[in-house]
Amino acid sequence: MGFVSVLIMILKYLGIAVLLLLVLLLVLLLLILLCSVKYEAEGVYSDKENRGRAFVKWLFGLAYLEVSYNGGDASVRYGFPMKKIFSRLIFGEEKEKTHKPDETEDKSVVKIASVEEKKEQPKITHKKQHKLKKKDKNISVTDRIKELFRRIIYYYDEYEVKKLFDPVSRFLRRFLKALGLSKMKADITFGFDDPALTGMVLGGGAAAAAFMPFDIDLDGYFDGQYLDGKAYLKGKTCALRLIIPFVRAIVEKPVWNVIMKILDTH
Repeated sequence: MGFVSVLIMILKYLGIAVLLLLVLLLVLLLLILLCSVKYEAEGVYSDKENRGRAFVKWLFGLAYLEVSYNGGDASVRYGFPMKKIFSRLIFGEEKEKTHKPDETEDKSVVKIASVEEKKEQPKITHKKQHKLKKKDKNISVTDRIKELFRRIIYYYDEYEVKKLFDPVSRFLRRFLKALGLSKMKADITFGFDDPALTGMVLGGGAAAAAFMPFDIDLDGYFDGQYLDGKAYLKGKTCALRLIIPFVRAIVEKPVWNVIMKILDTH
C-alpha cells in the first residue's frame, strides 16, 4: 500500500470523526434549545402564614433550581449536569479539602439568612453612617430629585425612548406567549385605611383582571388595612421559544439604533 493510499485513508477517518463530532454538537445544541423547561410556583401571604415555593426543571430534570421561603427562612436547591466537575474547576481542590460538610448535608442547598439572623448581624455604627453620608451632606433631596428628572429627560431625548414603546410592547406580548403558561390563578383580598380608596382600586383591578389571560379573584376589605392572598402558576416552554422574542426585538430598527448608539458612546 502506497503512501498516498495511507494518507487518503487517514484523511477519510479524520473526516468521519469530524463529521461525527459536528453531528454530536448539533444534536446537543438542538437538545439544549428544544428540551422542555418546566416551572411551577406558589405562594401564600396572610397574618398567620407566609410561605412560597418555586422550581424550574430542564434537560429531563438533570438541571433544576428550587427556591423556598417559609416564615422568614429561605433556601435554594440547585443542580446541573457535571456539577462536581464545574465546582472543582471554579472553587478548586483546596477549598474542597478544607471544608468537610456533614454526610447528611445536601451540598446543593444554599441557606439564606432568616430575618432573625439578619437582625443579629453587626450593624453600621452611627459614626460610620456619618462618614458615609458626609460626602453627600451638601446635596439636598430637592437637588437630587431635580438631577434624577434631568437625567431621565436627557436619556429620553438622547436615545429616542418614545420610538421604543411599540417594540417593547410587542416584545412583552411575544415573551409572555413564549412562556407557555398553562395555569395561573391568584386570590387576593386587600384593604386600605380609606374605604373609598379600597373601592376605587377594587373596581380598577376587577376591570383589568377581566382582560387578563389568567384567573384573578379580587375581594375588598373595608374595615382597615388588610392583605391576604395566594397565587399559583405553572407552565412549560423551551429555550428556543424564549430566545426568539429577544432576537426579534433586537433586530427591529429603533432598538438596533439605540444599541448601536450605546456601543458608540462606550
